[in-house]
This record gives sequence, C-alpha cells and structure tokens, in this order.
Amino acid sequence: MFFRDLNRILLLTLFFGAVTVQGSSATTGDGVAIVMDRTSAESLKTLEELRTMNAQLLTLFRVTGWRQPRHCKIVLSEEVPKGELRTEFKPQEWTLHFNDRDGDWRSDYSLRRKLFGLLLLAKVPNSIPPPSSDFLPGWIAAGLEARLRNARESETLLRRNRWLPVLRALAEQDTFPDFHRMRMIDPQLLPSPARVWYEELSRVMLELGSERSGVIDNALLDYCILSTIPAGSENQNFLSTLGRVLLEGAAKERIFDSIGREQWDEMTEAEKLQRILERQARRMAFNEYFPQPVHLIVAAFESLDPVSFPVLNEKGEPTGEQLRFPLAEFPEHILGRLDAQQQQIALRNRILALREGNSISGRLLLENLAEALMLLPLQAQVRSTNNPAPAIDRFRQEIARIRADLERRAKIEDLLERTEQENRIPAEFYDKAIREAEQPAFFFTDREKDFLDRVEREWLDD
Repeated sequence: MFFRDLNRILLLTLFFGAVTVQGSSATTGDGVAIVMDRTSAESLKTLEELRTMNAQLLTLFRVTGWRQPRHCKIVLSEEVPKGELRTEFKPQEWTLHFNDRDGDWRSDYSLRRKLFGLLLLAKVPNSIPPPSSDFLPGWIAAGLEARLRNARESETLLRRNRWLPVLRALAEQDTFPDFHRMRMIDPQLLPSPARVWYEELSRVMLELGSERSGVIDNALLDYCILSTIPAGSENQNFLSTLGRVLLEGAAKERIFDSIGREQWDEMTEAEKLQRILERQARRMAFNEYFPQPVHLIVAAFESLDPVSFPVLNEKGEPTGEQLRFPLAEFPEHILGRLDAQQQQIALRNRILALREGNSISGRLLLENLAEALMLLPLQAQVRSTNNPAPAIDRFRQEIARIRADLERRAKIEDLLERTEQENRIPAEFYDKAIREAEQPAFFFTDREKDFLDRVEREWLDD
C-alpha cells in the first residue's frame, strides 16, 4: 500500500516539475494554458493526460520550438455537457471547453479527436478556425491513441520496449489489410476489439509519416491542414503530401532491391505505398526486446541460400543467365569476378538487413558473419600470396554458428510454448469475450441497455 501511494506521489511530483501551476491552472512547456474548475485527484489525471496528448503532437508533427502564433487555452467546466467540445475562436486566442467529470472523456473518441485536431491547428501560423472541429483524419487520431496507450504500458520506461500484438500476428502470417481502405474507415463506428486493431495499424502510417516528414517539408502536418477543407479529396491530399515523401524515402532506401527494380517500376503508386507500409509494420512489430519468432528468422536467413550471381561473358557483361550455389561456397565463386566487390557488398547488405527484429545475440552473430564476409580475398593473386584458409574457414564457421543458434532457440521457444499452454486457465481464453459482452454496443438505446441489464439480472437470479 505504501509503495503504491509513494509511486503516485512521485508521478505527481515529476508532473508538476514539468508545468507551472498557479491556483487552479497550469501551463505546458509550449504555452497551452489548462484552466481547471476544481483541484482533485481526478483533475490532476486530466491535467497529466492533456499534457501527454500535447507532447505527442509536438513530437510527431515537428512543431517543437515554434513561437506560438496564438494563445491556446483549455477550460475544464462542469457546465459543458459530457462529450461536447465548445470552442471560442479569437484572432489571438483559441479556447476549448469540455467536461472531464468521471473521466469519461478519456474513452470518448469523438471528443479526443477534436481536441487533438484543434490543439495541433492552434500551433500552426496563419491557420484559421476550421469549418468543423472534427476535421482531423480518423486514422491520425487512432494512431495517436495507440501511442498514448503503449506509453502507459510497455513503453513507459523505454521507448523501444514496444509490444504490438496485432502487428506481430499480422507479420507472422505475412498478411496485412489494405492501408488505403483503412484510411477511409471511421474508427468511431468500430467496436472496441476492432478499434484496437485499427489503432495499431494506424500507428504504422502515423510514425512512418512523421519519420519521413521534416521541418521544411512537413508532409504530415500539411496533410492535416489540407483535411480542414471540407471539399478536399482525402486521397489527393494524401498522395500530394505523405504519399510523396513515402515514395521518395523508399527510393533512397532502395526498398525495390528486395523484389527487383523492374518489378517495382511496374507497380502502381498504391501498390508501392502498400509495400512500404507493410515493411514499416514488420519493423515496428519486432524489436530486440520482443524479437521475431524463430521460424521467421530461419526463413529470412535461408533466403540467403542459395546465392545467385549473373553469369558474365569475357567482357564482364551479364549474359542473362544466373549461377546459383550454396552460401558456404561463396568464397570460391566470388574469386576473380570483375564485379566481385559489388557482389560482396550486396550480400553484406542483405545479411545486415536481417538484424531488424532480431534478438541482441542474433544481431551480433549476423554482424560477425558480415565481418567475415568482408575479409574474404576477391582476387586470385591475393590468394596466391596469402593463405586464404583462415578467412574462408571463419566465414563458414559463422554460418554454422548462426544455424546452430537458431536450432537452439527453436527448441527453447517450443518448450516455452508447450509449458504456457499446459498452465493456462480457462479464464484466459474467455476473459476478453466476457469483458466485451459486459459492454453493450454503442448503437443500443438507453431503453435497450436497460432491457438487457434486466434480462441478465433475471437470468442470474434464476
């Protein structure tokens, strides 16, 4: 009990160190004023949540350090009906009023979407009040909610320590939904379990969009600003902003290397964007703290074997034919080729690319293999003057070490999986279904909800 209260006290102490509190108001670091109509534990939770929401906007949309073009104020008031957001727009001040009683606003998607949108727009110079307060695209708000949820859970202390079960499940099955169609969905219409899926997938688009945007070419922010125009086309807005920078980033990172340049060039823009976002989803699903399952790592490593080289003629030009051979025979086949260094570097890049989503020990083994690869002699005269055996032996030993490590990890995973299944209790299988059944669908009227509650009570009494 003591340590639980102490933890709460420490959190509040750290929180108040980040804001300036005067009576019943507080100011965030970038100048957003939060005015409370009371001082209580509940209002402090609201204050902390609003500060976190604002910090997410500053980080993702790269508006940190901007001189605020206008004063933005959030007023918490019991007089405002729950779920409603009242706004006052003046040239130098935007004021947002809502009711935070009972904490219901934390799960009110519609209200939070409006708060996110107006808080962001208030930070943009020369912006005007939007015709509608719920202009922010639904997937943007859903992605923000996913980040906030994980910040309270797995990512509390370490940003890289993220656990995204939906992305992991989809990546393991190598099946992803159409991200273009996802952008057209209104998450407010989704039931709770489906919204969790939607939020994780939206986070993929949001974080990659933020990563590809810059201070000068802020495509993510531009996309949100264009969304304030009611008559605008969402697809056109996306392609002219985020779609553009995602395709440019893919070209710089040479994503097409994995499928071939010719096949990449034949794909439509929509197909390229889908491939780019699927790649980002896999990157986010796995990390060194929650690595890929062994069967995926094995499949990725075995994709290196056999190695394929283009057959060259006497002038060193490709003949159109391919030479395939085991990875362990690479040292013999690379010897004396005119493109030896090019093929060596290409294989090294493919090996190092397997580090993403791998465990810390697995990453080290791959780096050792890449290092051994780069020490192989490429020219016949080098082999004649030096003994190549140690370099070749080391290269083959590193391959053997990786395969032995994967075999060992597969046995460990199998043992842990069997132990977990043997010790699971029935409640774990039905817990989510029970909790979902306890929450009537949002489209039920109050009379229908009362009827369901009455039938449930009668059934339990019997």
